[in-house]
Amino acid sequence: MDSVAFLQKNLGFTNKTMSHILAISESTYQRRIRNHARLSQDETEKAISLSEVFAKGMEVFENREDFEDWLNAEVSALQNRKPVAFLDTMVGRKQVLNVLNALLHGIYL
Repeated sequence: MDSVAFLQKNLGFTNKTMSHILAISESTYQRRIRNHARLSQDETEKAISLSEVFAKGMEVFENREDFEDWLNAEVSALQNRKPVAFLDTMVGRKQVLNVLNALLHGIYL
């Protein structure tokens, strides 16, 4: 659970946002943090996938604040939606990764 708390802090997410991404209730998420409880396999896979997005975002932006700003800005390559809105599904996380990879290679979608 410590790694999830690290991701949450570094992505600037609230407990509500993080629990939504992990598809658990906010109260369950908070209880797990307090009790240092383990994640389920599904939640672990989501956290790993989210950490890949974080790593790629840091590679692209080289700055946590800039990456956080990008996550919360409307992005034309995502139909003028915020990348954070895509992070609750595997397909959405892959879309965000694709946009970050394009940015990394100088391709603007």
